[in-house]
Order: sequence, then C-alpha cells, then structure tokens
Amino acid sequence: MVEACRRAREMSGGISTVALGGGVFQNVLLTERTAAGLEDDGFRALVPTRSPPMTRISLGQAAVAGAQGTGH
Repeated sequence: MVEACRRAREMSGGISTVALGGGVFQNVLLTERTAAGLEDDGFRALVPTRSPPMTRISLGQAAVAGAQGTGH
C-alpha cells in the first residue's frame, strides 16, 4: 500500500495526503500499520472515525466530484 502511494505521489507531482477507506480498512491492524507506514514515509494519513469503513469510498468519491464541480 505504501509503495503504491509513493508511486502515486511521484506521478501526481507531490500529493502527500492519503485517506484510508473501504472494506479492507475494517481490519484495525491493517489500518494502523498502513497509516504508520505512510506517516513514516512522509504522508499524512487520514483515518476517518465518524463513518463506517464501507461508506468511506463513496464519501471520497462524492468529495472529489464536488471539488471537480461535477454533478454526478
């Protein structure tokens, strides 16, 4: 996961914030280790606490769509 984020950072020109969401992050150990690995690599890891893991992807998609000004 950390390696994939490194590649995305390189391709994006320096994005350094990562939001962790989706069903895989129902696993607390995976979430904690991923967040720690990202932070050790200079990322800011966002771990939502106010929404269930399974809703986070759709919330993230809605946030991106809103930021891009798309209505769908």
